[in-house]
Amino acid sequence: MAGDTTALSGLAKDVFEPGISEGVNNSFPLGQEFPVEEVDWKGGLGHKWTHHHGRNSSPFFAGEDSAYAVAGNQTHSQGRIDMKKLMARIRMTEEAMSDLVASEASFRNGMTDEKTRLVDDIARREEHALGMDGRGVMALVDTGSSGTVVELDAPGNITGDNFGNRFIDVGMFLAFINPASGALRNTTIEQVTAVSADGSDVTLTADPTVTENDYVVHAANTSVTTVLDTSYEKAYWGLPALVDDGTNRSNYFGINRDLVTSLESYVVARVGALRIAVAQRTADVVFQTLG
Repeated sequence: MAGDTTALSGLAKDVFEPGISEGVNNSFPLGQEFPVEEVDWKGGLGHKWTHHHGRNSSPFFAGEDSAYAVAGNQTHSQGRIDMKKLMARIRMTEEAMSDLVASEASFRNGMTDEKTRLVDDIARREEHALGMDGRGVMALVDTGSSGTVVELDAPGNITGDNFGNRFIDVGMFLAFINPASGALRNTTIEQVTAVSADGSDVTLTADPTVTENDYVVHAANTSVTTVLDTSYEKAYWGLPALVDDGTNRSNYFGINRDLVTSLESYVVARVGALRIAVAQRTADVVFQTLG
């Protein structure tokens, strides 16, 4: 019998390519548009801020010996900025840390790999938040949900049926919030076992009993019994809240946008092709609002 590769396979070695191929996205362009600065956070009730939004209306062209204009004044309002916290965890056994430290026993130091990639995972979740309104809503429950399969739409609480499960990963624990009350729809917290490739649904470990348009939010674990242990209303404020006419956030860090119009973004309905008249109208409205 010839000594072929099958017969002599016990002598063969696996030859590995250098490096680790990357199968996840690690580019977060929206986050690069937000400048970051360190502030001295004192805790407590948060930081107060003051917004100047009204001018003195008395400047007046007067004639000789004419009446004085009625005195005016500047207008200010105060709001409050509270803290938002994004956190994550890793857990490794002593044996795993010991076995995966040596390069000859692993492709990469296991502890270093976990910590380094967790930074990217946090950045990814931050990128998601910057495109949402701060409620921490990853999607809404859609019609057709049955049993362990929950149909989803409106990813990030943005109206639309396009890929409702885009912000949800296998392994997450999901809670469902009653949008009318802001309370848990039920205290049954289930874990995600699958996300459909077409973006339409997720599969959970058990039937959560949900209602159409319930908010889908991240929960800490299966033992959660209160909305305080979910991500609801704890996320960063992203563009839909910061650049808004009051539709998503009528209260802008403690100041009512309905009363202080300089905090309302002017929204123009879709008008098709670029038109100079529409651009001019937008500029005029902004000038009028801001004085």
